[in-house]
Amino acid sequence: MARLRQCGRVVETAQGAMEFSLIGTDPVILHFHAGAAGCDQTLALSWDIQDEGFTVLTPSRPGYLRTPLSTGAAPEQAADAVASLLQLLAFDRVIVMGTSGGGPTALQFAIRHPTSAVGLILQSPAQSHG
Repeated sequence: MARLRQCGRVVETAQGAMEFSLIGTDPVILHFHAGAAGCDQTLALSWDIQDEGFTVLTPSRPGYLRTPLSTGAAPEQAADAVASLLQLLAFDRVIVMGTSGGGPTALQFAIRHPTSAVGLILQSPAQSHG
């Protein structure tokens, strides 16, 4: 429960407000959550990753929890907003992971920001429409 209380910091990126959680030590896994919740869901499901010595950075994708849809409704826009978040947090390179509905945004992040993405993990990714 103490870890879950750390979820929900909101910062202003170049594209708009973004909520995120950040727990652990290097290296950083940028995890895009599925469709059922926001950063709280991914944080709750990543204890094993954190316990293995990774940092889990999980933004609430636009339209979830306290990240407004206006920050980036399309996966491409959401990926750019998260790139701005990485700049604010001074993270140069991350391992990108997308679960289910977070898959399209993770894929767009890797495509649009290849110098920031060390690797890409897609876990049961949803298909992007549009």
